[in-house]
Amino acid sequence: MKYMENNSKLTKIYIVRHGQTEANEQKIVSGHFNTPLTLNGEKQAQRRAEDLKHIHFDAVFSSDLVRAKRTA
Repeated sequence: MKYMENNSKLTKIYIVRHGQTEANEQKIVSGHFNTPLTLNGEKQAQRRAEDLKHIHFDAVFSSDLVRAKRTA
């Protein structure tokens, strides 16, 4: 564990964008519209999970949109 000079623990934050959605694929800006992940988006989320599987997370935060929750 890394510590600063005053012995307080450092917090590391990881930011991950959701996988590709149907709207992304069609070049549509979906904003807060609940557009699902494409097959490619599901694969992207799985690859990211593999990349991060060695890291212990104390908490995970996500928006309430399905694409974000599926990626998280």
